[in-house]
Amino acid sequence: MTRVLALVALSHPSFYYPDVDTHAKLVDALDEEPSLALDPRPYQARTSAWTRGIGGQRVPFPYSPAFHVLAWPIAKVIGSVAAIKALAVAG
Repeated sequence: MTRVLALVALSHPSFYYPDVDTHAKLVDALDEEPSLALDPRPYQARTSAWTRGIGGQRVPFPYSPAFHVLAWPIAKVIGSVAAIKALAVAG
């Protein structure tokens, strides 16, 4: 029941959290570049997502794409933003 309430809250039209969009964009990028499922660093370099500034350079923060790979097939049915929210609640 708690997970259902969480999903309802996350799915409310007024709910907005920028990180959901960032995760959804990586899920969408997997369609065009499936190799990101093994190594998301090229995506991180292009978008600056999950990077840190070190010595004046943007460095990709070690980030597992496992969550995004699991959301990828779900996104084909319900969209990437909804897939990210649903998987987050299910996990």
